[in-house]
Amino acid sequence: HKEQDMVLAVISSRDLPKVNQLVLDADPEAFMINWKELSNEIRQTLPGIRLLEEEPLARHTSFRIGGPAAVFAQPSSAEELAALLRLLSENNIRPRVLGAGTNVLAPDEGLREVVVCTKDALLGLTGLGGGEIEAGAGETLSKTAVFARNLGLTGLEFAHGIPGTVGGGIYMNAGAYGGEMKQAAVRTTALSMDGAMRVFS
Repeated sequence: HKEQDMVLAVISSRDLPKVNQLVLDADPEAFMINWKELSNEIRQTLPGIRLLEEEPLARHTSFRIGGPAAVFAQPSSAEELAALLRLLSENNIRPRVLGAGTNVLAPDEGLREVVVCTKDALLGLTGLGGGEIEAGAGETLSKTAVFARNLGLTGLEFAHGIPGTVGGGIYMNAGAYGGEMKQAAVRTTALSMDGAMRVFS
């Protein structure tokens, strides 16, 4: 058979919007993102963000498996996460979001992607009064349930034994022992992949 010529292109993160249609029309594996340049751009835009390169995902999954992520980011606030998502969206990069990494099977070869991890990053537990608390997406469900109990609140007892984060629990409507997150959640502030913020209630 006739062999086809193969073109391998190294694309700067700043140039990605210019070649978006080309990438969509071609084999995406024929293109490589300059991850080092992308990391530098993220650090310049968000100097305070925790950013790691070639970070083993085994350190962030409950099964302790998974090769390196090209870029591993842990934003410390919703505002920082929104700015990161906007930057990635402008470069046509869709990140993979990871919470506590429970029951996640990360590939041994790793991911040539940006992984955004909320655990140990988007933290915060606050009593709001009126029987409500506010919890960051990266807080564990068990810690959040204990926090509510210590304030004399009920409704999250079922969540104490669920090994995950508040963000993941809301996203998948985690439940156990007859309880579900939809029964406890009053309002949820969410970010879209382009960094836009919405409140659901």
